[in-house]
Formats: sequence, structure tokens, C-alpha cells
Amino acid sequence: MLKRLHTVGTLIECKGKVLTLFRKDGTWGLPSGRIKRGETELQAAIREVHEETGYETNPSGLEFIMTFDWRFPKFDVTYPLFRLKIAKRFAVKLDPKEHTDFRWVTPEEWRRMDNLIMGLEDLIEKVYFEKRR
Repeated sequence: MLKRLHTVGTLIECKGKVLTLFRKDGTWGLPSGRIKRGETELQAAIREVHEETGYETNPSGLEFIMTFDWRFPKFDVTYPLFRLKIAKRFAVKLDPKEHTDFRWVTPEEWRRMDNLIMGLEDLIEKVYFEKRR
């Protein structure tokens, strides 16, 4: 049986653009991370947004989008996804132990980027480009 990771991610959107972070492993991704013991998915999302970008939000600022279940060669991932819509960009404060750069990109630009972390292409397609039934 493969190891199962329970992580959480947040789309931070501002005026049609999404914040994407460049990770030290050379991939682009979202503010995300593992859910700590005793923490809800929502609490983890709030914590990860703050730790990885410096932005402080509260539960009312986040909207649950969907949960992804991915199977990768070495592990499975359960990934609840939240959305945070903001009116104005903020001064992103990266944690240099985790990220080295960031960009605000449209979903169209994002889907054309190289070096996306595993699962991100699927997420972009499902959230921004698949027709909702």
C-alpha cells in the first residue's frame, strides 16, 4: 500500500490572476502543505497561506472548492483545495527555506508554464477550464 499524504492548498486570486510560488525543488505550486495533527483542513489552509506568503486571512475569507485524490508512483495524495479572493495584491513574503520566487499569472498563462508540481495541471484544468455541469 502506498503512503497517503493529506495536504491542503489555496488558490489566491486577485483581478483574474493567481499567485503561484516557485519551490526550492524547481517546481511551481500553490501555498500548500500537510495538515498537522488536530488541525482542520481550513485551519491548515489559513496557516499555510500565512507561512508561505505572509498574508493573514480568516475562515470567512476562504471558499472550499473541491478535494482532489491523486495517485502518484510513490504515494497517494488527498488535497482539499480552497480559494481566497482578494481585491488588491499584497507584499508577498516568501519563506526562503521553501520558495525562491512568485508570480501572479492568469489561468491561461499558468497552464502553459513548465515545471508545475505534480497534480497542478489537473487542478488547473478542473478548476478553470472544465465546463461545470
